This record gives sequence, structure tokens and C-alpha cells, in this order.
Amino acid sequence: RWTAINAVVNNFPAILKALSDISEDGNGSRATNAGGLLMHDQKSIFIVTSFILHKFLGIIKVLRDHLKSSSFDYVRGECLITSVIQQLKDLRNDESFNQIYEKVKEFCNSNDIDFVQQYRSYRTTAVPARFQEFIIDSTIGQRETLQTSTDYLNRLYFPLID
Repeated sequence: RWTAINAVVNNFPAILKALSDISEDGNGSRATNAGGLLMHDQKSIFIVTSFILHKFLGIIKVLRDHLKSSSFDYVRGECLITSVIQQLKDLRNDESFNQIYEKVKEFCNSNDIDFVQQYRSYRTTAVPARFQEFIIDSTIGQRETLQTSTDYLNRLYFPLID
């Protein structure tokens, strides 16, 4: 999984170009799917999530590779597990997140992506008439808008670590 995210991060401009070319062909569902992926890949939530997972999975990759190796050593495995847990605990602070967030902003600037874009609501959400007399205490199918670094920190970064 780290390899896939690493490939996306390192080849991002080429991926955007390929998706743009495919979507401009205008031939059926392939072009439609490419256009949808292109739009999604340029959203800040996708890029921030990719960079966070790139960091976390990069730490875990060493352990995963060792556990899958034919020369598996239990003592070394135990040390690696302890080390990975500690490294993830050490990342659970504002400073570590801010380093990732700054990398994301630089990445967006170098790839001409509007980082402060907002999700666009295509329609207003209304409570169905049959539920007007009931109390609804949760939402289904709606996403919270993440706008600031604090939103990303509290609603994405910390939950992924925990």
C-alpha cells in the first residue's frame, strides 16, 4: 500500500495529465470516470490524506517487509513492533502534522492546485417530510467540510493515528 501511495505522490503530474487526456477524449464511461478521478485527485482532502498515509505507511513498511521475509526473526520483529508503535505515538502532535501540512501546501503550489478550495454542495439537504416529527440525531451520506489545518488535524490526522 505504501508503494501505491508513493507512486501516486511521485507521479502526480503525469497522473493528472493522463486523466486529463482521457477525459478530453469524450468517449463514454472511460472519459467520464477519468474526469471524475481528475476532479477528486485535485481536492485537498485527497492530497492531505495521501501525504498522511504516505508518512504512516512508510513507517509500517519496514515492519511489514520484515514480517513477510523468509528469514523472519522473532526478537527483531518484537523490537520493530515496539519501534513502530513508539514512532506513531511520537507523531501524535501538532508539530508533526504541521510538517506534513507544509509539504502538502508546497506540493499543491508546485502542481498548480488550489489548496484552499471548498467542497461544493450540489443540492441542499432537507429532512424528508415523513421525518419532520422525529428527532434525527445523526447524518447519513453527508461529509463534514475540512477547511483549516486544525480541521485536518483533529478529524483526519489524529483519528488515523489512534
